[in-house]
Amino acid sequence: MDRKVSDLSVTEFKHLVKEIIHDELEHFDHDDGLELRDEVKEELRKYNKEKNSGNLETLDAEEVFK
Repeated sequence: MDRKVSDLSVTEFKHLVKEIIHDELEHFDHDDGLELRDEVKEELRKYNKEKNSGNLETLDAEEVFK
């Protein structure tokens, strides 16, 4: 049975958002013909390394909004 977002706890909602972001980043289409700057490539490598090691740093929602 599907749950409504309004039925989720704050922790469950945060987890859902993180899961969606991770999924989108994993399925990012790199073949669209655009060239990524070296800084962006390095950040993506860092993200993948941290994610795979289980040491992914998360940001507080207030930091994201800033």
